[in-house]
Amino acid sequence: MIYAVEIKNAEKRDTQVGARTSSKQSTVDTRYDIRLTAVQTNEDGSLSVYFEPFDFQQEVHTLGPGGQTDMTTSNLTIVSKQNGIVMVDTGKGIGLATAQNLKLSVYPRLMSGYMNFEPSGLIKGFDGDLPFVDHWQQLLNYTSNIFYIAFPARPIAVGEAWTNYYNLKSAGPANLDGQGVIQPWGYVREADEATTNGSVAAFSLQMADDYKDISGEIDQGGQQTDISIPKYNEDMSGSFEFDQKRGCLVSMTGASRLHFDLNMVVAGNSGEGHNDSAERISLKLLPQ
Repeated sequence: MIYAVEIKNAEKRDTQVGARTSSKQSTVDTRYDIRLTAVQTNEDGSLSVYFEPFDFQQEVHTLGPGGQTDMTTSNLTIVSKQNGIVMVDTGKGIGLATAQNLKLSVYPRLMSGYMNFEPSGLIKGFDGDLPFVDHWQQLLNYTSNIFYIAFPARPIAVGEAWTNYYNLKSAGPANLDGQGVIQPWGYVREADEATTNGSVAAFSLQMADDYKDISGEIDQGGQQTDISIPKYNEDMSGSFEFDQKRGCLVSMTGASRLHFDLNMVVAGNSGEGHNDSAERISLKLLPQ
């Protein structure tokens, strides 16, 4: 099966440390395809699937203290502009040293490996090269799985609902202490929908959380900064289409918003930050 994936992120961060203030805004539009090939059923009942991404495209626009940065990536071809001036163009051999650092964030998106899926749809584990395993284990700190839905071990009739609880240990650049954030992802089976390929089962997702007074730390450049998060709240919605005959997800769309405030001490100066982000994601099974 081949899926087309598109993820759009928008984020704004405002930070004040001592008398210094800074603001950064960014938008990221990422598109790529993934090929999933079933390999074998394991002894524990999980299904081993070979995950192969390709045709990676990304556009990043950032506005911050240094001005405006615009970067486009097509697989490993990168063009980056700073305030309209071309700083990197790998196709023309410009800024190749800088490009090597920029590619570090792209490499993990292009790696292939094995994912072991439980019958519910949750990912039980990964196999493959260590960078592939590390990358996906880190991503699962932010979400449940690549499909955003996991089914209970019982038939679900139209109108029935269930809730999956996920424990998130990260918020942006911050690692959260204790239990972190526990999110209730509530699903409902809606009325079946008619498509050109027949009827599909439809599901919806709603999630909202509201936390206060969380502690954690930010580790950047080997320097760890303790933080407190007086306010953290996120909401999410989504819809899914599932082909029961083929036993696979046909499409998924989702949207989420996150806001959190944080307090910290940097080099003896107290500081505070405010983070607002939004994400839209779509996943669609391509005809073959």
